[in-house]
Amino acid sequence: MPPEPIYDDIKTTTDIPRASVYHTQYREMTSTLVEFDYSDPPCVVCRVPNRSTVLMVPARNDCPDDTWTEEYHGYLFASRNYDSSPPSEYICVDGNIESLPNSAADIYGSHLFQVESRCVVGGSMPCGPYQDGYELTCAVCTK
Repeated sequence: MPPEPIYDDIKTTTDIPRASVYHTQYREMTSTLVEFDYSDPPCVVCRVPNRSTVLMVPARNDCPDDTWTEEYHGYLFASRNYDSSPPSEYICVDGNIESLPNSAADIYGSHLFQVESRCVVGGSMPCGPYQDGYELTCAVCTK
């Protein structure tokens, strides 16, 4: 979020149902990433000149083939609010994870959780290759 918001046509009401924007924190990190638990992630934009297609590959830390260029790989995350609503969107967080300085506090808001696989016998995530409770990796590729 920008440090200085600009508002148009302000109507401050609390009795009309609206969507809310909260800050976001990393939560329930695995042991290798535990130092980032409760920290706020920075906002980033990936721009790659002369490549117009971006592909996020879940459950892999590499690109589909040599025609793709890997921009980064890391872990699959999804946002959840305190009301246990379903994930809003799955995102790939760079394995060289970062957080905003001085942001490690447990504050009400949206949280980014690492995504774990849940295998289903005969399903699209079959047990065997997918293991229950394993954190999923990801890669962001361009061409």
